[in-house]
Amino acid sequence: MSCFWAKTEIVPQARTSRLQLFLKRWVDLLGAAVLILLLSPVFVVVGLLVMFEDGLPIIYRRRVIGITSQFDAFKFRSMRRDADSILASNPVLKAEFEHNFKLKNDPRVTRVGAFLRKASLD
Repeated sequence: MSCFWAKTEIVPQARTSRLQLFLKRWVDLLGAAVLILLLSPVFVVVGLLVMFEDGLPIIYRRRVIGITSQFDAFKFRSMRRDADSILASNPVLKAEFEHNFKLKNDPRVTRVGAFLRKASLD
């Protein structure tokens, strides 16, 4: 099958057997478990850094829309605990945030949070 506006061929995907799906799932789970074990010291250090700078909680949870449903995404907190009140109390920041949902030199981001964002550890 081809499209008149493109020179690419659409190739039907081969059927995947139950055994292949089962093995793929186990490889995914095993790989995730190994990575979690290897990275757990990094998680502990990052969690302690967040806690010492701005206290608990160290994890931020947000609702994300996935392909088939919504789910909770967890990440290390990079903003101050009172980030919402900081934004609400400053009309200039609030207007800038409402314009493009981003702030230059965001005062809500902690020093550790800035590092986490730069290093993609949040």
